[in-house]
Amino acid sequence: MLSKEFLVELSAIGPGVVKTLKQKGYTLLGKGVDAQAWLEPKTGLILKIFGFSLNRDYSGELSRAQHSFKLFADYCQKNSNNPFLPEFFGWEQFKFEDEMYLQIRMERLFPMKKTGWGEVLNNISERAEDDKSSASKQEFLDEYFPKQKPDHPYNGTPYEEVFAHLGKDGFDTLWNTCYDLGQIARRGRYILDLHPGNFMLGSDGHIVISDPFYTP
Repeated sequence: MLSKEFLVELSAIGPGVVKTLKQKGYTLLGKGVDAQAWLEPKTGLILKIFGFSLNRDYSGELSRAQHSFKLFADYCQKNSNNPFLPEFFGWEQFKFEDEMYLQIRMERLFPMKKTGWGEVLNNISERAEDDKSSASKQEFLDEYFPKQKPDHPYNGTPYEEVFAHLGKDGFDTLWNTCYDLGQIARRGRYILDLHPGNFMLGSDGHIVISDPFYTP
């Protein structure tokens, strides 16, 4: 089996696409196995390019990775009032050198630099993806939220900081969002992959989910 690192070297995005974008003034900000994120000149938006399937498991249609991100973009646009979701500005397919690509424009997100916050948010998502009930949420809060108890083991930890930042309403919204994304992942046979790096910040400093699905 090919390692993830080696797959990155194989890249599902051809060098011709990279060359063309650089010529147009785009700046490469990051890349993965089958996607790249480019800073668009003048607008400041992010252009995400999803490449073709490395194992050619489709013919003229969206690959699984492309389709998973389109589902996320569609969910975000349908829930545009949800502060934990990024803003998208449409998507389209294009063909380049006989390969089919997907491009989506979205708001620019920034890395979260608060120590330990990503791990806390990842823990919330892992507990929330299978159960959105009030009982499950309360059980999590009882376990991790200090509730101003001086001897609580999570006093002064990132858990306390995150809950103070979110507030009760924000916590409920984030929990329900992770559950919804978990259901989308289950229906599409994806993996909900809300690791710490997939929680980022919007320009206003609010927590925003990025790239929630992994397609093995």
